[in-house]
Amino acid sequence: MKQQTHFFFGLIPKLPAKNINWLLPLFLSGIMSGFISGFNTLLNLGLSDGVFLKWLKAWSMSWAMAFPIILIALPLIRRVVMRMIITTPEK
Repeated sequence: MKQQTHFFFGLIPKLPAKNINWLLPLFLSGIMSGFISGFNTLLNLGLSDGVFLKWLKAWSMSWAMAFPIILIALPLIRRVVMRMIITTPEK
């Protein structure tokens, strides 16, 4: 059985659980904005010269917008979704 440590990747200290409120949106916005900006860059430019740097620029701008938007929208979306689901145990 693998032993639990307080580090991930063997080097970096793990963060307290309360950091999930900003850490999850950080990764989610980075992944989503990266894929979407990459798709749109390739769709519009194809595999032309310099497409990677153009995508990287588009991604950085998209991520800079996506992260604060998710931080603001996530609590509101969570409230809406909580109204859509049953929260009491079924018998």
